[in-house]
Amino acid sequence: MQPDHERGSRRAVTASVAHAPRLTVALQAGVIVLAAALALLLAWHPLEDLDIWFHLRAGSDQLDGGVLPPVNRYSFTEPNHPWLNHEWLFQLLVHATAPRGSPALMTATGWNLLRAALAVAVILALGLGDGGRARLRGRGTPAGAVAAGFTLLGTLALLWPRLLLRPELLSAIALIMLVRASEGWRAAILQDGAAAMRLRVLFDPRRPAGRVFWLVVVWAQYHGFAAVAPLIVVVALLERRGGRRQESGAALHGRAVATGLGLSLVALIATPNGWGGLAFPLRALGQFHGEGAGLQGAIAELTPLLRSPGMLGGTIACFVASLVSGAVLVATGWRHLGLLRMLLWLGTAAATLASQRALGPYAVSFALLALRWTPPAAWQRSLTRSYMPALAGCLALLGLATVWGAAIRSDAFYLAEGLARRYGSGLATAQYPLAAAEALAAQPPARVFANLGASGLLLGTTRSELYIDGRTEAYSPALWREYLSIRNGGEQALALLDARRVDAVCLAGPAGPFARLLRDLLDSHRWRIVTAEGAGVLLRREHLPFGPDSAPRQEAAKLAELRRAAVAQEQAVGGLSDARAADALVAAATLHGLAGRPEEARTCLERAVARSPQHALARHNLGNRYLAENRQEDALAEFMAASRANRRLAAPRLNAGVCLMRLGRPADAARLFDQAARLDRRAVEPWANLALARQAAGDTKGALAAVERALVISPADPRLAALRDDLRRGGTGARHQ
Repeated sequence: MQPDHERGSRRAVTASVAHAPRLTVALQAGVIVLAAALALLLAWHPLEDLDIWFHLRAGSDQLDGGVLPPVNRYSFTEPNHPWLNHEWLFQLLVHATAPRGSPALMTATGWNLLRAALAVAVILALGLGDGGRARLRGRGTPAGAVAAGFTLLGTLALLWPRLLLRPELLSAIALIMLVRASEGWRAAILQDGAAAMRLRVLFDPRRPAGRVFWLVVVWAQYHGFAAVAPLIVVVALLERRGGRRQESGAALHGRAVATGLGLSLVALIATPNGWGGLAFPLRALGQFHGEGAGLQGAIAELTPLLRSPGMLGGTIACFVASLVSGAVLVATGWRHLGLLRMLLWLGTAAATLASQRALGPYAVSFALLALRWTPPAAWQRSLTRSYMPALAGCLALLGLATVWGAAIRSDAFYLAEGLARRYGSGLATAQYPLAAAEALAAQPPARVFANLGASGLLLGTTRSELYIDGRTEAYSPALWREYLSIRNGGEQALALLDARRVDAVCLAGPAGPFARLLRDLLDSHRWRIVTAEGAGVLLRREHLPFGPDSAPRQEAAKLAELRRAAVAQEQAVGGLSDARAADALVAAATLHGLAGRPEEARTCLERAVARSPQHALARHNLGNRYLAENRQEDALAEFMAASRANRRLAAPRLNAGVCLMRLGRPADAARLFDQAARLDRRAVEPWANLALARQAAGDTKGALAAVERALVISPADPRLAALRDDLRRGGTGARHQ
């Protein structure tokens, strides 16, 4: 006869097993719905993508005259530069859901819906594989369902900055499906041998090989990233484990790899670009190295993720945590993960360390790794004896999702991450220069120099001839260097615009990197303002008539247009949320500053800070105004507030250090300069100021180390060289500027 405590223990185990199938179904359905809802919230934001307008134009041109030619026809600078349209199917989808009407009246509801649908589709593709469907049928464990939920939320924590309406969202879905289809084909080969590679099987969509083929065919029509498909298929087939025939002959194994490579290459060729489409994506990657390396400094998403200045602090922390977690998963479960998923995770991690753009593929690769991971046998036995740990995990998951869901709908989440993105719909506030597009659309085609913030919009909404349209691979490194030279302003920039016979200049974000060029254009009598707005300024070339008052009248007209635009921008804040109102007021302050009205600019910034105290950009700009007015204490307070609002911003710390130097506190200034230097390692100013602060504080050795770091970044700077020589002599003659 069994003791009572043993019978009680067995009844508890039996009860837990009896409840497990129903609980597993409920939990798996719940985590998928929860993750899909969060994906929908994260993807529902005003349109901010710059490339979408190019896709709109390309889709429209396809419908008008067929597939685009294999050269860049959208530019007057390099109209014959080789370029292949490997995203034509996505462009037709963009065109079908595009906003209609004039630029000034555009809404983006269709595009917002498309983006949200694709984001949810990514989560469904992840959640319904790797045991997800089995758990929905009652197989598996409740703990497995909860673990899948945490994996999906972690994926969203990595993926959300890349939830843009770009082909890479479709590529994420294709990548998930291709990895699983390739693994299924490997298992079929190990089980059925050569029968899984017969010709009629290779193109049958009901079989794993056929699914691989047709997946690659479709993928190749909407994104050049499909070029990695042969590598995925080959790596999957290289592994022999996973089927009933654990040992296969070398000949059969070699044939499987060769068949997979050939099948995927044939699928890639089945595009309008044919053989040319195979190498083009790989050639496009080369533009970011060698002569084209300067693009990383011009385009934020091309910078390495860990060095992304001023943004994505929480996301970077999640990325680092995922690297540690992934290493633990590989160390504890490498026998079950498979070679493909481990190499895919490592490869995309390396790509993300080199470029922020790879964060999307990395998020998907991490999810594929974590969803396949199987806990050790001892863990599994302990988890199946009771479902209480699963319920506790479910409550934690629900609490995390609730807190995050509330944060997504607030402005604080995006402000802390340093992005202009906000929850909602429509077009991003003060981002697209719609008035400029409207003016150009109403006039005959002209040669237009537009920066990256404006070029895509003008391409999609006007018939202007553009200097560049934003596609990095459609232009040579030499032209990109010329573009960067124009961005720097000065007489050389104006001479380049003359040499290219540019008729108009449209600059989005007038306070950004092109601020000096805009100021030079405003100061030149050869250019007049057509229209100004918070999102940008449009100028046209002008020949002044003869007369002593021509130049003053032109100058007065420029100032009047800037003032009108600033007042209109201020009036547009009614009805906006606090953060969006602050966005608009910061833009109005920029226009007031260009119009020579610093007091009005300061007032706008003070209103912006009052509306949104966590708006780091408003705080920083207000600090700059106070600094210009020699209000050191007020400026210092604003810079420190901006630093607290976004902990990855280097500029407020740099300027706060300047305030402290002026207040006679070099030791405190050195601490902030050091923080700024470590946040933005490509900038020379923090290191140079750190050297001066340490010198003023009597730390000659530390000052010398800082100036040597500055010289690594800017080796030709004569002032830094002079400061280094002075420090080596033990002098104290240098002074902070």
